[in-house]
Amino acid sequence: MMEFDIHSNEDQARRIEGCFTALYDVIGRRCREVNDDGNTIALHGIARECGEWAARFRDLGPHRAGAPRNDATPNASVTELLEDAFTRDASGSLVLYALVVEILPPLLIVLRDTTMSISPPTRVGQRASEAASFLVATLHSLTSLLRDRSPSLHLEEFAAQSRDKFHI
Repeated sequence: MMEFDIHSNEDQARRIEGCFTALYDVIGRRCREVNDDGNTIALHGIARECGEWAARFRDLGPHRAGAPRNDATPNASVTELLEDAFTRDASGSLVLYALVVEILPPLLIVLRDTTMSISPPTRVGQRASEAASFLVATLHSLTSLLRDRSPSLHLEEFAAQSRDKFHI
């Protein structure tokens, strides 16, 4: 059996928190700029939920609980990709596409790996499992929303550029 390591648990919690913080920060700040009401509403809801998930990962370890300024740094790749998508498309459809194709699937893998790699099971692993359920539901709803729309975007170009520089 693997030895329990509080620091690796906290590192994973901080890494996941950084991803959710980036989603919350960028989407929450920029969703008001979107000119499609349906996309604005969807993005606002996602930002709010991601902010809640960031908070849930924030205080998971005894070394982190109650610390005055212990926030994780927002993930730079997530931030850059979202900023680029908001800048390129005022409708918000490209942001939704970036979430569905480029951001949420790798984050799901991080959550799965966290759940599987932490032994014995801890609050970090349990929280990662709960967050994965949230992301799967979010992916389903965003996929449906995107399927109902036919944006005239250059998605292939965006995807090719983002794959080269995106890492969670």
